[in-house]
Amino acid sequence: MFLAQLMNRVPGWTVRHEPHPRTIHPHLPDLQLRFDRDRYGEVNSLLRVVANEIKVRRRAVILRHPREITESFYTKIGAGWRGHLDRFLAMFESVSELATAGTPVIWFDLMTTTPAYLEAVCGSLTGEDPGFQVTDELISARVNSLGARVPFRELPDGLRSAYERHIASYEERYFGDEAAGCVDLI
Repeated sequence: MFLAQLMNRVPGWTVRHEPHPRTIHPHLPDLQLRFDRDRYGEVNSLLRVVANEIKVRRRAVILRHPREITESFYTKIGAGWRGHLDRFLAMFESVSELATAGTPVIWFDLMTTTPAYLEAVCGSLTGEDPGFQVTDELISARVNSLGARVPFRELPDGLRSAYERHIASYEERYFGDEAAGCVDLI
């Protein structure tokens, strides 16, 4: 929501955050109609499963450290995490496919800490000068911050075990000492 709200400040642009949070694939023709409009964009994690099927002028994928995502996942879902685990793990696979196929990458940690980087992201995605300056205060007031997350070491053993089996390689690939050569958006 944070990035969509910020990009909405670019004059003439409409950028929405997950406007239809249910299933996406059955509605692909309707989805394409949304993107056929000028100066329209979405920050939508659900689009990762159909990203290559949608014709758009610009696209990018946000890479966030998987431990932070796992902490956030558990903080939101809580004790019901097992019922969402398959979909959660599939997210890493689809994001990895996009990143390794050359979809430009936005680094979440830079986007949420570095004003100049975030401003450049807005400009790159819209293809225009954003017309505003991103400040530290703007970044610190992120609207979709969950506050305190459950620390990784306090997550249930089963979730940490699933992380080690399925996600640790993603962490090494994109956040390890020899991170994969992604195409940076800026």
